[in-house]
Amino acid sequence: MFGFSRREKIAVLFLLCFFIAGLLLYWYRDNYSPLPDTKGINIKLAAHDTTRQMPVKDKKRSDRLSIEINSAKEVDFEKLPGIGPITAARIVSFRKTNGGFESISQLMDVKGIGEKVFNRIKPYVFVKK
Repeated sequence: MFGFSRREKIAVLFLLCFFIAGLLLYWYRDNYSPLPDTKGINIKLAAHDTTRQMPVKDKKRSDRLSIEINSAKEVDFEKLPGIGPITAARIVSFRKTNGGFESISQLMDVKGIGEKVFNRIKPYVFVKK
């Protein structure tokens, strides 16, 4: 192989293996890294709103991010964990098409919101009665 000695071939293969392992680790961290802990992080809800804290189990509803799903805009939905711009648009479209939500569990009827996503956003949403 290119005039290398047996030891040089082994050294090249050794370095190549570590290079490939590094690439795989880099790819894995980019695609499968866990979400950061968001407890205690302040989020600005909108330009006219005040800053509220993310939920902590002992806090009241007024101390955390809470969105009324029948009046919220797409931008508000995007602040929820697991909801991006496309899913936010689908929520607003579903609300317009069906005349609003009667309960928060109806969010699971929106394409892109399954049980996992619903359980993540459930503490942040409510329906005004």
